[in-house]
Amino acid sequence: MVSRVYYHGTWTPSMGAPSYEIAIDSHCGFCKKSAGWLKSLDWRDAIRINPVHEPGMREMRVTRLSDSRTLGGFDGFRLMAASVPLLVPMWPFLWVPGVPWIGRKAYRWIADHRSELPGGCESGVCSLPEKPPSP
Repeated sequence: MVSRVYYHGTWTPSMGAPSYEIAIDSHCGFCKKSAGWLKSLDWRDAIRINPVHEPGMREMRVTRLSDSRTLGGFDGFRLMAASVPLLVPMWPFLWVPGVPWIGRKAYRWIADHRSELPGGCESGVCSLPEKPPSP
């Protein structure tokens, strides 16, 4: 069965081939758990998870495979959210004025504190450099 998805003003067939690749920090337990959760929502197989090891990686990167457009963090999540069936209802909300600002701030806070969140870091390499103490 071929389903159809609405994409930039046109209905296009979706046959289960990945439409997006999400690069995540392979040494970050929280990142891997989050990617697993996202993949569990993706019964159309629209996303492919690509664990990479890049010391200091601060956010996931989402690449739309049709045109190689790549965005990170909240903007990357928003780019691919309409392709994941259980995220479709929230997708229009992600474009409401003010929501992107809040989403980026929330994403940055989570990314900066990921070693303290459930799953944490497995090797410490996903910990971001500490800020120098104030004089």
